[in-house]
Amino acid sequence: HIFGIYAIELWVYDESTGKLANVGLGSRDEEIGKRGAGLLLKRRTQEADPNNDYSTPEARVAFNKLTDASRKDFLPANTTDPGVGLPGVLWAEQSSSVTRATAMIHNLPRNTRLATFGQSS
Repeated sequence: HIFGIYAIELWVYDESTGKLANVGLGSRDEEIGKRGAGLLLKRRTQEADPNNDYSTPEARVAFNKLTDASRKDFLPANTTDPGVGLPGVLWAEQSSSVTRATAMIHNLPRNTRLATFGQSS
């Protein structure tokens, strides 16, 4: 099994439009020397690396669709609605968790003390 970070993608919620927008991270991929629209690439996955025994043509094509803006079939990161696509689903899931936690805190009796970690009282 392979563990580690291959790429990072950052999305921000725009309150004026109600959409999530991909933020270009501006760094170049250290291994393959190119930017992937909005992706900060650390390395190719082994399946997309033509020099790896586990490489597959399908994985290489998929990787290049996401990282090579010169391709006709390039898939840029467009704005998305909360709850739509992977970024939208993750954002909506996190937002609902925060909303539930906030609601639970606000519904506590007035004199309830909350534990804080890493701080002495």
